[in-house]
Amino acid sequence: MKLIGLKKEDKRVSVQFYGCQLRCGYCTHLKQPRTEHELQEVLDLIADPKVEEVYIGGAEPTVQKKELLELLRRLKRMNRRVTLKTNGHDPQFLRDSLGLADMYVLEIKCPLDDLDCMATLTGLSRERAEKYASSLKHSMEVLRGAKVRVWIRVIPGYVTLDKVERLGDQIAGTATEVYLIQFLSVPENDAPFDGIDTPSPAEGEMVAMARRLLEFVPNVYVRGRDFKSDFRAGRQ
Repeated sequence: MKLIGLKKEDKRVSVQFYGCQLRCGYCTHLKQPRTEHELQEVLDLIADPKVEEVYIGGAEPTVQKKELLELLRRLKRMNRRVTLKTNGHDPQFLRDSLGLADMYVLEIKCPLDDLDCMATLTGLSRERAEKYASSLKHSMEVLRGAKVRVWIRVIPGYVTLDKVERLGDQIAGTATEVYLIQFLSVPENDAPFDGIDTPSPAEGEMVAMARRLLEFVPNVYVRGRDFKSDFRAGRQ
């Protein structure tokens, strides 16, 4: 399998797959070099009895469907707790994976009906962005009933309070929790984009978004450079 990262930290192993269907202009992972690994090499690292959790992400793991599905099946037999992060581009794969992951993480860029925003942030043509938004909607339907965390990367000018509210309505019933991530707060994940080169927006603006999202999901977490806030519906 082709990876951009394989790391063990205490009780957790992170497996980062190479490749992605999207071309987000701020993504640092697209420029990371790939390395070749045998499945058994990855499993040997995870076989350490201290390891309890495996995080699978990327770039985008569903690009390598065959390898990913086999890894998930083997991890299930090893009784490891698995989190799978995906862009939701492949709803059929997610259907095939049900029961093999304990937590799904969907990163959603914009409201699904905002195709101009979706095209700009994904680097896709408007036509391809429309197809992606349709696939993402289907993926959310597939994952209803599973444990789903939605990540929203809050890029100023593209993710606003009004758009967060629209997105909240679209993920209601699927997302069990939302993470609002301040843009550029994690340098290894984000590169400057469209003139934005410092961590933003401010904490207060993100907290306002979180409070709005509580109308649609029960748990919201705000994460930024030097700040974090947790919100629960009915208890803030």
